[in-house]
Amino acid sequence: MIQAVMRPFLLVLLCGAALSSTADTTTVQTYTFEAQNNPETAYDSPGRRWFNFPPADNGVAYGKVLMEYSLKCFEDGTAGNLGFACGEWDYLSYTYLFDHTGLLDSAALQHPFQLLADAAFDTANVVPYVDGVQDSVWLPAAQHLVDMVLSETTVQPGEVVYTAPLFEPATAKRAQFLWTAEELAPLGAGSIDRLYLPVQSAPAARRMDLKWGLTSDTVLTGFKDLPNTSYQYGLSPWQFADDSLSIRLSPPIEWDGEGNLVLEFALEDVTSQTDGNEDGWVPATGMAGGAWTTNGHDGEVSFTAPDRVEVDVTDLEGLSSEITIECWVYGDPNIQPENGTLFEGINAAGQRVVNVHLPWSNGRVYWDCGQDGGYDRIDQQAQPEDYEGRWNHWAFVKNADTGIMEMYLNGALFHSGTNKDNPIEGIVKMNLGASGNGNNRYNGRVDDFRVWSQALDAETIASWMNRQPTAWHPNYENLLIDYRFDGANGTEEQNYSPNGNPGHHHGSTMRRTTPAREQAKGLGADFRPYIGFGRGEYLELVADGAILDLQPVAPMSLSAWEVEGNGVVMTDLTYHYAPGETTSVPLFGDTVTYPVPGEVTEVVNDTLDYFGVPFEVIDRYELYRYITPYGIGLDLGDDGWTWWYDVTDYLPLLRDSVELQAGNWQELLDLKFHFIEGEPARDVLDVEAFWKGQYGLSTFDQNVVGYEYTPEAAEEMWRLKTRASGHGFGSGNNCAEFCYNIHKVKVDGQELWSWQIMQECADNALFPQGGTWIYDRAGWCPGAPVDTRDMELTPHVAGDGPFTVDYDVDYDPDGNYRFEGQIIAYGPANHSLDAELVEVLAPSGTKLASRTNPICDRPKVVLRNSGSTPLTSCTITFGLPDNLQSYTWTGELGFLEEEVVELVALDASLWDGDDEVDLIFVARVSAPNGGTDEVDWNNEVRSTFRRPPTYTYMEDPGDEDDNRLIVFVRTNSAPWENSAKLTHQDGTVYFERSYSEANTQYRDTIYLNQGCYTFEFQDADDDGIGFWANDDGNGFVRLRKVGGNWITFEPDFGKSIVHRFHFETNLINSVAPPPAESTSFRVFPNPTNQDIAFNLEGWQGRFDWHLQDAAGRVVRSGSGRSIEGGIVQGRIPVQGIPSGVHMLTLTQPGRLVRERVVIFE
Repeated sequence: MIQAVMRPFLLVLLCGAALSSTADTTTVQTYTFEAQNNPETAYDSPGRRWFNFPPADNGVAYGKVLMEYSLKCFEDGTAGNLGFACGEWDYLSYTYLFDHTGLLDSAALQHPFQLLADAAFDTANVVPYVDGVQDSVWLPAAQHLVDMVLSETTVQPGEVVYTAPLFEPATAKRAQFLWTAEELAPLGAGSIDRLYLPVQSAPAARRMDLKWGLTSDTVLTGFKDLPNTSYQYGLSPWQFADDSLSIRLSPPIEWDGEGNLVLEFALEDVTSQTDGNEDGWVPATGMAGGAWTTNGHDGEVSFTAPDRVEVDVTDLEGLSSEITIECWVYGDPNIQPENGTLFEGINAAGQRVVNVHLPWSNGRVYWDCGQDGGYDRIDQQAQPEDYEGRWNHWAFVKNADTGIMEMYLNGALFHSGTNKDNPIEGIVKMNLGASGNGNNRYNGRVDDFRVWSQALDAETIASWMNRQPTAWHPNYENLLIDYRFDGANGTEEQNYSPNGNPGHHHGSTMRRTTPAREQAKGLGADFRPYIGFGRGEYLELVADGAILDLQPVAPMSLSAWEVEGNGVVMTDLTYHYAPGETTSVPLFGDTVTYPVPGEVTEVVNDTLDYFGVPFEVIDRYELYRYITPYGIGLDLGDDGWTWWYDVTDYLPLLRDSVELQAGNWQELLDLKFHFIEGEPARDVLDVEAFWKGQYGLSTFDQNVVGYEYTPEAAEEMWRLKTRASGHGFGSGNNCAEFCYNIHKVKVDGQELWSWQIMQECADNALFPQGGTWIYDRAGWCPGAPVDTRDMELTPHVAGDGPFTVDYDVDYDPDGNYRFEGQIIAYGPANHSLDAELVEVLAPSGTKLASRTNPICDRPKVVLRNSGSTPLTSCTITFGLPDNLQSYTWTGELGFLEEEVVELVALDASLWDGDDEVDLIFVARVSAPNGGTDEVDWNNEVRSTFRRPPTYTYMEDPGDEDDNRLIVFVRTNSAPWENSAKLTHQDGTVYFERSYSEANTQYRDTIYLNQGCYTFEFQDADDDGIGFWANDDGNGFVRLRKVGGNWITFEPDFGKSIVHRFHFETNLINSVAPPPAESTSFRVFPNPTNQDIAFNLEGWQGRFDWHLQDAAGRVVRSGSGRSIEGGIVQGRIPVQGIPSGVHMLTLTQPGRLVRERVVIFE
C-alpha cells in the first residue's frame, strides 16, 4: 500500500475554481508528477494503487471534499517515448475508485464439454488423425543439361583436404559457401555457365534450389539474402555422371570480376544410393569462415488464428525476479502488423505477468513483464523486416533486482528500459500464439521457444541463438521450457528442458520441417565443396523437369473438459481431421483427389455448468473523467494545468484505505484530495452506481434500462449523477463523437430532463492544441473534463418506496457512449440559513479562467443557497483585503441552487497598477435573508490574480503622450466570419466592425481616453483566424501603437479573443465615439431539422441574407426589408440542404449579423 501524505492545515486555496474558506483542511496526496516522470518508461500510467485517506472513525465532519487534478508534460523524456512531451492524442482518462465490500460472490459459468479446434460446437463429424496426410503439387522446372563440352575455361579453387557432408541424407538442409574474387580471377569477369562437383556417391533430393550473390565480405557470419536463382528442380542419381554433378546454369552467374561469390544449396528430402559409407559426402577444401550451414532438420509451428500452444505453468514455478523468453519468429506478411499476442502469461486475478506483442498494429514491439498492481513495459518501433516475411530471433529479458528490461533482435540489443522492478510471479495460465485467455491470436510461425529463470546476457543470447541448448550452456540449469517443434502433428509438444513437462497444441497448429530455402539457424564452418566453375560453349539438352511440393494438412485438436472445483480442467486431448479430400496436382492432366483416410465419427457436444472461484465484490465508481489534449506542440508549463472537482458526493467512499486508478501515459498526473472541515449542507448516506460501461447507440435502449432504487429509512434526498461521452465517427452521422443527439432522463416514466449532448469546444481555455481541438463533441472536449450532470430527484419522488430512473438517447446505428449513472442518497438538510460562496470566477489567475481574465471592474462569484430556507437576500463583501466594499444581493434561490453574481467594483486598483504583482481578491457572504448565517466555514472565498496589462506611450520620463491604438488585422480567406469590438469599462463602444475582403490588411486607428478596455475579436465559425485543418488560410490580429506592437494574438484561438487592458494617457478624446447600434438577431430552432426561423430587430430598409455550408458555399440566399422600430420575421426552408454546420449572414451597408446554424437529418 502506498502511504498517501495527509497534511492538516488552515486552508486558503488561492485558486480560481472550487475555492474554500479559511477552514481546517486535510490534504491527501496520491499520485505525483515525480513518481510517474520516468523517461525510460513507454506507455507508463499511474496505475491502480492504494492510498490512506482520513479514517472513518476520526470524529471529524467534512463539509466539502475537493479533488485537485493536475497535468503537465513529461520533463525528462517524451510521453510513451513517442517524441512528444505531452501525448499526441485525445484519449479517455478515467478516475476510478474501487470499493472493497468484503462480500463474496461467485459467477455462474458454462464451458463446452469439448472444444474442436479450440472452439465451441454443437455436433461435428471427424476422422482420426494419421500421419502423412498432405496435398501434393508438381511444379514445372525445366532442366538444362550439358550433353557435351565444346570449349571451356575452368577454375577449381583450393586443394582437397578431406570430405564433407553436403548431400548426406536430411529432411532439409541449407548451406552457403564463399569464394573470393582472387580465386575466381583466372576466369575473368563475365558469365559462369557451369558448375561441376565430385561426390562420394549419387544422392537424390526432392528439390534443390541453387542461388548466388556477390559480397564484399571475406567470411560468412550468417545466412545472406541472395537475390539470384540459377537452378531449381529435383535432383536424381542419373544426373551424376562419373561420380560428378555437372550443373548447367540457366541463367548463368554474372560475375563482375570484383565481388566475392556466395553460393547457396537448399535441399529438401535428401537421400543417397550408396553402401552407407559417407553417403552424399563431397571432396572439400579448407577455408576459414567459408561456410554457413544448417544441421539438416529444423522444425517449426505455424499459427493461423485461432491456434495456440498451452504452456504447462508448473514449469514456470521457478520464476521470481529474472526471466528470459526467446524464440525464432516469422510473422505472416499478409496479416502483420496486427493487434496480436505472441505469448502471454497471467496470474490468478487475470492480470498480465509476461506478454509480448510482436508487433501491435502500429508496428511497435511491446515487452510487458512483472505485476504489482500494474505491469512494467518497454516498447520500440520496429521495421517490417523485423517481424514479418523472414525469420528473426527475438529475446526478451528482465531482471527485477536491477530494474532492467531488454529486447534483443538477432543477438543485438533492440531496446531497453530501467526502473522495472515488478516481480515475475504467480503465472497460472500461459499461451504461445495467443493471450493468456486465448484471445488476440498470433498469425505466423515460431521455432525454438525457450523460457529461462535467468536474465541471459547479450553474449550468451547471441552465441546460442542458432544452437539447441545443451549441458554446455552456461545457464542450462535455469532452462524451464524448450519447445523445438520437431515432433509430429497430433502429438504433445516435447519440453527438452531438464524435467520439463509437455505443452499442448490447440486449434489447428501445424508442425513441419522448415523448408530449406527459409531456414535461418546455422553455424559457421571452415570447409567448402571442391567445386569447379566453367565458362564455355556446350551442347545443351533441355529436359522437362518437375519439383514436388508437399503441403501437410494440419489436424484439429479435440479437447475434453470436466468441472474441478470452481473451474474446468482438460481431461483428454486428441487430434482429428474434418472429413474431406486431399489433392494431388500433377504436372499434366487433371487434379486427383483422395479421401482423408479413417472412419467418420459424429461428435455430439454438451455443456458444463459450474460456479467460478468466489471473489470479493469490488464496486467500481467513476469519480471523474477527463479527455487528454492534443499534445503536439503543447506546453502545459512547469507547474502544469489544474482542474478542481467537487467530490463531496463520494465522501463515504473516501475513507480509510482507498484503491484508486487514474490518469494514463499521455501526461504526468498529480492528484490531491482536500478535506475541508465543517458540517455539510446535507450528509451523504449512500452512493449507488449502476449504469457503467460502453454502450453502442444501436443497442443503447436494450442495454441501458430503467433502474429501480429503493431508499433506506434515513434517506430524505436523492440526486442522479450521469456522465456521458460519445465516441466513434467516420460513417453515417459521425456518431457518436460528432453527432447531435438528444439525451433524456425519466423518473417513474415521466420525462423531466432533456438536452443536446454536443459541447462547445472552441472556447476551451487550453489552446492551441495540436489536433482538431475546436470541433464540438458529444459531452467532451480535448483537454477538458467530461461533462457531469447532476439532477436533483428529491422534488420528483415520494421517497417512501422504490422509484425508477431511466436514460434515453436518440437511435443511431453507429458509435458508442462511455456512460456512467449513479444515485447519491442524502439525509435531510442540516441548516436552515446558510449562504455559501462557492468560487471566484473573476478576478482569477488560474489558467482555466484565462479566457475571461484579467478583468476591469466586474468581479464574478458563485453564490449557493446551502440552507433549506429559500435565500432571498444576502450581503457580499468583496475586494482587496485592505479595501473592501459591500453589495446587497436579492433574488430567490432554492436549496442548493446557484447563481453567478456580477459585482461592480469601485476600487480602481483592481485593474490599474503593476500587472506583474500577485494580488488577493476576497469575497465574503453574510446576513442571509437579513439573519445570521448558521455556517461559517463556507462564507469566504479567495483568489490570486494579476491586473490587466497597461498600455501607454509614456513608458519613460520625457516620452511624448499619445492616445492612439491601432487594431491591425489581416483577414484569411473567410473574412465574413470575423468581427472586432473595443469597449470601455463604462460600456461605451469605441470601435466595432466586420470584415468583408479576404486576405486583406485592415488598420483601424482609435483615439482612447484613459481607462480599462475590453477588446473582443470573434470568429463565427469557431476556427480562429488560422487553423491547420481547414481551407481558410491564415491571418493575424494585433494591437499596435504608433511605431510598434503591444500584443500579437495566437491565430488558432477558436471562438474568440477577449483581451482586457488598462490604457494610460493624459489626453482626452474630444470626438465622441459612435453610438452603439442596437440590433437583436435570433435564429430558432437551432439545431434544427425543419425550416430555419429568424427575428431581426433594430434595422431599417432592405437587407440581404445568405446561408453558407461549412465549405463557404452559398446554399440559400435572398433579401428582405425591415422598418424602423419593427421586428422582421423570416423563414428559410432547409429541404435538400445536407446536414452539418452552416452560417446564416444578414448584411446592410455598414452592418452585418451572423449566426451559426446546425442542420441535422
